[in-house]
Amino acid sequence: ASVLAHSDRFRAGIVRSGASDGLRFGGLESEGMSDAKLKAPLLLIQATADDSSGTFPSELERLYFALKDQGVTLRLVVIPGERHGYAARESAWEVMYEMVGWLERYLR
Repeated sequence: ASVLAHSDRFRAGIVRSGASDGLRFGGLESEGMSDAKLKAPLLLIQATADDSSGTFPSELERLYFALKDQGVTLRLVVIPGERHGYAARESAWEVMYEMVGWLERYLR
């Protein structure tokens, strides 16, 4: 998300579980996103039972609401019952379906 906020080289982005670790170090300001404007659409994917250090579901939700307040085009997808790595075949398929659909929508 930080790269998208500081660059115009990307037309869309995807943040999956763990990719929002910067939020635990002081919020969007520490990522330099308080002054930057994220213009690219962003897909956020988080597992509800992610217990990996620094990747708690609440962190991606905080990112979602902070970016939503800035008017960013985004979607939050929550994968129920999964931990940091998706174990269920259905979860993996859902994640792939969401990512392919997102990229087809915003990169075509």
